Amino acid sequence: MLGPLAFLLLSIFVECGYRPSSMMPEFLRTTACARRDITRHTLSIETTLRTISDRLR
Repeated sequence: MLGPLAFLLLSIFVECGYRPSSMMPEFLRTTACARRDITRHTLSIETTLRTISDRLR
């Protein structure tokens, strides 16, 4: 149970993107990129829905 939570918390501190000199495994970098993208889309959904609503009126 604590494994996925630790994995998620560890991905918070990992930078997104590829660095050949980085010692982090690839799956942690891809998890960090996915977490960043989900956060960005979640925070912008209100603006997107407001824009759609305004255009439908």
